[in-house]
Amino acid sequence: MNRAVLKQRSSDVSAAFPGRARGFSLVELMVAAAISLVLVAALTTLFTNMSSSNRELAKTYSQIENARFAMQFLENDLVHAGYWGGFIPTFDDLAFQDPITDDPSSWPPSTNPDYRDPCRPFANWGTLAGYTDFMLGVPLQVYRNDLSDIDDCTFITNRVADTDVLVVRHLETCVPGDANCDADNANRLYMQVSNCEDEIDVGDAYVLANDPNEFVLRELDCAPPSGGTTAAKRRFVQNIYYIQDLDPNGPLEPALVRSRFDFLPSGTLEQQTPEVLVEGIERFRVELGLDGESETGDA
Repeated sequence: MNRAVLKQRSSDVSAAFPGRARGFSLVELMVAAAISLVLVAALTTLFTNMSSSNRELAKTYSQIENARFAMQFLENDLVHAGYWGGFIPTFDDLAFQDPITDDPSSWPPSTNPDYRDPCRPFANWGTLAGYTDFMLGVPLQVYRNDLSDIDDCTFITNRVADTDVLVVRHLETCVPGDANCDADNANRLYMQVSNCEDEIDVGDAYVLANDPNEFVLRELDCAPPSGGTTAAKRRFVQNIYYIQDLDPNGPLEPALVRSRFDFLPSGTLEQQTPEVLVEGIERFRVELGLDGESETGDA
């Protein structure tokens, strides 16, 4: 009886495992490894391509944003070029009846390169007759390849070749001390424009100075400063833009930089060391045009 039971159990095991138990062969392992390597290579290539595409898209978006920021900086400055408070040069005043004497294009000084140099320190402005009037009459200046006229702009270094240098002049639209406007600073250059007809008639149309004692021009009532209201003064702004190669022999990209007219710690009023505004700007060209149409579209 015991033999029969043992035999039956042996038969059950044989029925449950008809063949000999075995693992993967070497060939099967090699095929599986090869398929895995192909899949890994494909996934790696896909990831690399996606990463490269993302980097290129990021660079493109960055360039677009850099260009937008650069245009915004320039637009905000250019829109105010030639704003001198209530002062209008006579050559640009349509109501002026007398012979015009301050047209910059007809001045003999316009042929003198010293008058076209925007980087003269303020202390030297008075050494050239009419230099201030020339600057007020030409609120925009553009220099291209020939920079011989701006010898005093020694801060212009590593300028990218075949890019322009732009000079923008105007007054601040706010009065010192007002909201969002810098406080009055005796070291800075301000311009005060008279609204008193008596002063304008004798040639005292404006004062451009950094001495608080010189700002005595009056408002419409022409009342003396002691009993009336003096005209508002505004800060003089002169910005110089160009493209500077930040690292000619390294990985840094060129950038749009700006030099502002301000005072040095010593108190000297002149153009300052350029500050970086927007990186990644490689080209800068300025085209000046004349708007010959009215708001209605008539010539």
